[in-house]
Amino acid sequence: MKRIISWIKSGSPKEIKIGVTVLIVAVMAFGIAGITEVVNRHEYASEPQVVDNSMSDSEDMSNEDDESEESTDEDDEDSYQDTLNEFQPLAYEIADELETMNNKTTKVWNSAIYDDYVTVNGATYTDFNKALEALFEQWTESGRLTKLQDKKEKLDNLFDDLAQNASDYSSDFENRKQLYDDIKSYYQLVTDPNGNYQTYMDNTTEANNKVGTDFQ
Repeated sequence: MKRIISWIKSGSPKEIKIGVTVLIVAVMAFGIAGITEVVNRHEYASEPQVVDNSMSDSEDMSNEDDESEESTDEDDEDSYQDTLNEFQPLAYEIADELETMNNKTTKVWNSAIYDDYVTVNGATYTDFNKALEALFEQWTESGRLTKLQDKKEKLDNLFDDLAQNASDYSSDFENRKQLYDDIKSYYQLVTDPNGNYQTYMDNTTEANNKVGTDFQ
């Protein structure tokens, strides 16, 4: 720009005219460039600034995962305790019912063998097999066996639930498993008596003692 002005001052009239024209063009060009720069600066300042939140998002996800794991652990603990609160009383009910039925079976069996007869549901029997059949038929008709079976099935389901949430309760669960297994054995003996009288007596007495020990 300075060179153009110097050339105009020292040149001929024709050169001055040409120089002025060049100067005007240069000024216009400079003005346009300046305006363009201002516009560009304004557009840059107006553009939304993108903030890198990748680290923050990662930390948030990590915190959410930790909270989710803690919530899951608490849910598992609550689930185990809730199931246990149902399992234990129900196991006791079943064991008590099995003991009552076992005592009745033993009495009928004993009377049919060692007494002249035994009365079951108003009928008299001298054969212990027929006497036991009559006893279980009476329990079936009254719904007693069905109720016991329903309770046993519910206990099975509760035990399965305990097993699914037992990872943090291994010691406690082993105790419940022992009780469950012993009740299953006792249930099988009482609801399906077989063998001779003495064998039945020995097996059910042992099973009853095991269940009693499990509750201690």
